[in-house]
Amino acid sequence: VVSSPWQVTYKQLTLVLTGQGDGTDTIDASTLGFNKILGCTPAQLSTDATYRSAAPSYDGSKLFLYSHAVTTDADRPKPIAVTATIRLTVWGT
Repeated sequence: VVSSPWQVTYKQLTLVLTGQGDGTDTIDASTLGFNKILGCTPAQLSTDATYRSAAPSYDGSKLFLYSHAVTTDADRPKPIAVTATIRLTVWGT
């Protein structure tokens, strides 16, 4: 529970990923300097060609990435592994 907005930290991050972002190869909150991730923006790829949706795990311990370009409906809501340089803003405690 966040009792004060002063307890929330915002970071604009550039991440160089090599297959992270899914449920197996995770982007952990502690790696990003947080105890718990509360929210984030979409992630812009360095090529500016596209973006990835991003969201914290239910418990805030991980950051997941998603792609709307996945062609199989059953797989679209699942986190994906990304190999790219991305930029996004993450906030948490």
